[in-house]
Amino acid sequence: MTSMKKMFLTVLAALFILPLFAQDETLEPLYSSSNGKVEFDMLSHIGFGYNIVKTNDFKPAFSSEFMMNILDLGLYPTQNFGIKLGVDFTYNNLGSRESAFIQTKDHLIKAVDFPSVRLDETAGITQPPGGLNVFSFTAPLLLKGVFNKVEIGAGAEACYNVSSETYYYFRQENRRVEVSESKAKVNRFTYDFLAFLTYNDFGVYFKYRPKSARLFPDGSVDLSFMTVGIVLGL
Repeated sequence: MTSMKKMFLTVLAALFILPLFAQDETLEPLYSSSNGKVEFDMLSHIGFGYNIVKTNDFKPAFSSEFMMNILDLGLYPTQNFGIKLGVDFTYNNLGSRESAFIQTKDHLIKAVDFPSVRLDETAGITQPPGGLNVFSFTAPLLLKGVFNKVEIGAGAEACYNVSSETYYYFRQENRRVEVSESKAKVNRFTYDFLAFLTYNDFGVYFKYRPKSARLFPDGSVDLSFMTVGIVLGL
């Protein structure tokens, strides 16, 4: 099963199954100081999102995000307001409908109309979808407000992009074949702006990665994207 299929099925399962695990009471962190001003937690939440890609370099297809918290630290100088820091693992998929992402010999990424891509492998085949997968560790810094079971926050996160791969599909002898390449070059460090709203540890989140974050080091593909998703406390 291809990576896109796996991600799509995972998101569908989450939309139907995860709300069943919402608790009647707010989940407690692993550690909370006696005065409630410091909290520490691990694996506190997961999220699934839909990426809305804006670019003039290719026609976007279905794109998605999966994120899982690793560490959380909350500092609360007052009862209702504080600062939240953390480390998350994030997977982003950026899909293309009429172009394929290919790599040069230096592993730089180019968005190319499919008929001109690797003609020795794909000649005479109709245009397939293609895309890019990026695996990252992110460090969010958020201002957070807590009002009974409602939590709201906004801020930014630094992204360390660990690895990435390009892929595209073509049809051969009545079957779809996936061609993927690892070690695609993206900038190691990028950033996002984000916000969230939850009730009883279940809610929505929003992210925005501007063009100035420059995911691609040589500027050959210019894009920005917004993520809209659901988040669930664990």
